Amino acid sequence: MDDELNVLPISSHIRSISPVPVNEDSEGLSESERELKNLKEELNEDFPVGPLIKKCCTLDQGKAVITFLDAILDKNLRSTVALLAARGRGKSAALGLAIAGAIAAGYSNIFVTAPSPENLKTLFEFVVKGFDAIEYKEHLDYDVVKSVNPEFKKATQLEEQSQASKGVEGSLSGRVFKKIELSESIRYAPADPIETWLNALLCLDVTNSVPSISRLPPTSECDLYYVNRDTLFSYHKDSELFLQRMMALYVSSHYKNSPNDLQLMADAPAHHLFVLLGPVDESRNQLPDILCVIQVALEGQISRKSAMKSLSDGYQPHGDQIPWKFCEQFRDAVFPSLSGARIVRIATHPSAMRLGYGSAAVELLSRYYEGQLTNISELDFDDAEDNPQGQQLRLTEAAEKVSLLEENIKPRTDLPPLLVHLHERRPEKLHYLGVSFGLTLDLFRFWKKHNDDFEVSGSDEWGFFTPFYKDTEPTPSTSDELSKLIKTLLSPYDMGRLKDYTNNLIDFLSISDIVSTLAHLYFQEKIPVALSYVQASILFCMGLQNQDVSYVEEQMKKLERQQILSQFKKVMIKLYKYLYGIASKEIDSALPRLKERELEPHSISVDEDLNDGAKKVEEEMRAKTGLLNPEFLQQYAIEGREADLENALQSGGEKLVSGGLITVKSSRSGAEKKHGKQNESDKSGKKRGKDDRGSKSSKKRKP
Repeated sequence: MDDELNVLPISSHIRSISPVPVNEDSEGLSESERELKNLKEELNEDFPVGPLIKKCCTLDQGKAVITFLDAILDKNLRSTVALLAARGRGKSAALGLAIAGAIAAGYSNIFVTAPSPENLKTLFEFVVKGFDAIEYKEHLDYDVVKSVNPEFKKATQLEEQSQASKGVEGSLSGRVFKKIELSESIRYAPADPIETWLNALLCLDVTNSVPSISRLPPTSECDLYYVNRDTLFSYHKDSELFLQRMMALYVSSHYKNSPNDLQLMADAPAHHLFVLLGPVDESRNQLPDILCVIQVALEGQISRKSAMKSLSDGYQPHGDQIPWKFCEQFRDAVFPSLSGARIVRIATHPSAMRLGYGSAAVELLSRYYEGQLTNISELDFDDAEDNPQGQQLRLTEAAEKVSLLEENIKPRTDLPPLLVHLHERRPEKLHYLGVSFGLTLDLFRFWKKHNDDFEVSGSDEWGFFTPFYKDTEPTPSTSDELSKLIKTLLSPYDMGRLKDYTNNLIDFLSISDIVSTLAHLYFQEKIPVALSYVQASILFCMGLQNQDVSYVEEQMKKLERQQILSQFKKVMIKLYKYLYGIASKEIDSALPRLKERELEPHSISVDEDLNDGAKKVEEEMRAKTGLLNPEFLQQYAIEGREADLENALQSGGEKLVSGGLITVKSSRSGAEKKHGKQNESDKSGKKRGKDDRGSKSSKKRKP
């Protein structure tokens, strides 16, 4: 219903649902529930079976716990019990209750293995619930400790084995001695169609979807196809069957398949799917046999700023496994900016194992990203970049055009082809193609065959990968000089990692591969560094014996774990300082230097130099004072005398004439007087011009 309480078309079919009749007794219990109740009452007085059986929810689960406890109480280590059940039947809970019963029976060493710790969450919850049922008290009878001790990973003996035949944990691999099956669901009623629909929707029940292959074609006749995910997840009849077959290959190849993995495969924009098919007979209207499935994730194109921040913080974000691992291992901030692809999953049909189909699929995928399989011209290539999806209608665009009240839920009719040949699709521009996986012998042998294929993924990538590849190649020393030996055994990337470790930017695992080299150099007396007996012992154990901190802590009982790590870091700091000093001297000797000037003393003393300077200054001052000589200033004196001025005043009387001028007889010649008059006329003309301008401006101011 929407906000206005209108029944939407997507849920209108609920009105026609009728209740399912349930066979219940007078107490409202079904037949299996009545048997479970009677079983609990019958075993109520038995310890530890009685208290533990009360925690069971179904009759099958109760019988499984009883079978486990019978094998445990017999104390026969050769007894193996295998529990098979689909998803949601209570396998982990039954095992947890059985482990609690084993503790109550006196077992002290119980080992549990699982693909990942998240698979054991429910198991340990019911171990604690079992302790509560048998009235064990926490902190008095038991303690809950979370440990990541790597020594625990060596546990191989099992008291019980539980194997899911289908569902999230299903992998179809188990050895049966005493078989228990759980068929009754905890979450759903028996034969509930909702569970069947949900298992089909989330591909949880795909064990029966692996079809038999009628013909195994030669690898040379097989082709790799790109799977369109919009069509694959359109819930069409044929595409749904094709999806079930793909997921069945994942399960048969021991991949864990949860709803989150299915959603990642469907919606993650960086993930792409490829399938290897044999020759397709178009005359037969049926789906082709899937020989191999490859899931690829695009990675890289990380900004340099993010890479530098990750290096400085010592933090590796989730996703982009190959770029971040290169960035962390080689301390390189350029590699994450490149674009690449990582093969996430590769699954081959169980009937086609070890026949070369997986290798053929990887080879075709590598050639596809190299551009060898695409018949597209440069013009078409540019057009495809401008319009990468063409004119196809996207699901989101179609959904925006229709409201919920008008939406009609039905299969799409405008779906693109499910399978696209690689000749018809433009490959992404990649710099590398890689893979990341948990190392096993079979996987190592498989990917070792493709070592040459993965070194080059394009025309210009070989030069880039060469430094990283050579960094892992051991090269024998050809010189006894320490500088050349260090340069041969330790690359600049190794020195960078060692520096970051001494600065607390990375952990011990990032330099574990070079600790052995440093230990050999030290104990061969190639590095003359003074270490204490404790520090040398730690370096010997961790460098030459390849032991971990727990082993050193066990051998050196007086030192704790943090003290051992502190002493180890001091050793690395000493070794790095010495190696850095050797490298710095070699670099300094190779750099060009300026020619040094030879300094010579002056020929005269400082006092003599000061006296000479003082004499020069005095001479300059005398030259300047000569300008004030009276004889030099006489040229500016007035020619008339005082007697002439007095006579002029007496002849004019006490009153001045109207012109205000008094003439004084001068003794200058006529030419000088004429020149003087000309100068006076020029000055008077300039003065009159100023007066005229002033008078004009004054006239303008009058109203």
